[in-house]
Amino acid sequence: MASTKGELIEQKLEEIAKKVDHPIQIIADHGSDVQKGIKLYKQNHPEVIYTYDVTHAMALLLKHELVTDEKYQSFVQQCH
Repeated sequence: MASTKGELIEQKLEEIAKKVDHPIQIIADHGSDVQKGIKLYKQNHPEVIYTYDVTHAMALLLKHELVTDEKYQSFVQQCH
């Protein structure tokens, strides 16, 4: 996607639902664009459960704890 505005996320969710049916649960991060798209989608499909992706939560906790660690910074640089 060239843009990830909430309205476009909602549109993609609707397109996917037409192909494979509506999801029972959506697991995603807390990106504002994704949250908005899911919120808009749930207005028409309130039965859908939105769950925060625990791997994102854990990664943010680790990043916060290790931000000043040299080994961690080296690892991050190698990942890029």
